[in-house]
Amino acid sequence: IGLTIFGIMVVSYLLAAIIMSILGLIKPSWITLAYQVLVPYVPNVLVAIGAFFFTFAPYALIERNVTVWQAMTISVQLVKQHFIGIVLRYLVLFLLLSLITFVLQFIPLVGYPLAVLLSTIILTAYTYVLYQQISLQ
Repeated sequence: IGLTIFGIMVVSYLLAAIIMSILGLIKPSWITLAYQVLVPYVPNVLVAIGAFFFTFAPYALIERNVTVWQAMTISVQLVKQHFIGIVLRYLVLFLLLSLITFVLQFIPLVGYPLAVLLSTIILTAYTYVLYQQISLQ
């Protein structure tokens, strides 16, 4: 999975360089603007999208006892089939986790580490339950 994410990063930087070159041909001063906008955001957005499609790969790898590549393929297929439902469920989950983090941050010293721990546990468990639900359909 790490190699795939690295590949996405390389492609995203190449894409940003191509766009900057085209904009530079139109107007040279746009290169700086494009660099400031594209380089920080395009790779991160593409990696986030790639990571989203590989969300269920670890669970498929363990539960189905397949190769890494097969697990990644299974994950991509599951996300494609249930894209809107998964996005909506994760948005609700992230709103809930944000609320939990906000409330726990007011506990001195241990609030934020506790929020991170709880959020990680909840997110991992929820992702596994979601994987089981959508893989049965």
